[in-house]
Amino acid sequence: MQVTFDKNSLIIDGKRVFIRSGAFHYFRTPGAQLANDRFMKLKAAGYNTVDIYFNANYHSKAQGEYDFSDIKDVRKILEAAKEIGLYVIARPGPFINAEVNAGGLPFWLLKNKNVIPRNKIGSEYHYSPEYMEFVSEWYDQIIPIINSFDNIIAFQIENEYATDEMDEGYMRELYQMARERGITCPIFHNDAYNAGLWADLVDIYACDIYPYINPNQNWKQDHFCFDMIDNVEDNVRSFKEDAPIFIAEMQGGWFDKWDGIGYKKMRKALGDEHINIIDILRNRIKITYLKYDNQAYFF
Repeated sequence: MQVTFDKNSLIIDGKRVFIRSGAFHYFRTPGAQLANDRFMKLKAAGYNTVDIYFNANYHSKAQGEYDFSDIKDVRKILEAAKEIGLYVIARPGPFINAEVNAGGLPFWLLKNKNVIPRNKIGSEYHYSPEYMEFVSEWYDQIIPIINSFDNIIAFQIENEYATDEMDEGYMRELYQMARERGITCPIFHNDAYNAGLWADLVDIYACDIYPYINPNQNWKQDHFCFDMIDNVEDNVRSFKEDAPIFIAEMQGGWFDKWDGIGYKKMRKALGDEHINIIDILRNRIKITYLKYDNQAYFF
């Protein structure tokens, strides 16, 4: 499968494709049977792609040891996606966030005092050869598995990464490591700030958008709650003109924290209205592209 792109969309085997994706965390719903169930529901709901984080900590409990057996067999997860007819956006980190401990970095790695996770202390860049050795080891394990499937349409390096000086070494090295290991599809990074971070280092610039992250506030009284979605096209085009617009994560709910307000109040705070507004805004973004052969091309 050949995946290219222009400013309007991905082009898969010569055909423009509008990507409609939903996330699946196999480390929270372990086993191929659960994956198959969720993927069928995604397909039935009109999605054509599944977004998958690959969690290093879930697979590696000790240095040099990686477990991809039984319920941790990601090959079976990817096989289920392919059989059901879903494209895959692969997100192996090494840091994935995903509201998991240490963003999916193995605990054995964090015990090593010489390791500087993500090559930064606070927001200052500090290159760590010991950390990059782990990244190389993880990529050597996970990328061959990803490469054995031909429905992978995008590959993410890191997640929501920034430093004060925006040093380029780490991100450039991750990009090169992915290419050297055979990744041929477009590579992206997910910007948490919608500020164009790393747009010049990746093939496709991506950002995440969460309009409402404080359930103690009333989103109905915040006139700027959805402003970022409204202006996403203008913002992204100023960072990357030759690639399609890509919202890697768009809010469809929110999580409760330790000692938080509880999910009963969370559901009340968000409610159907908030989700419906998100869907309306998604449709508004798609309508922007109804000028190409009467089809919506948006990524």
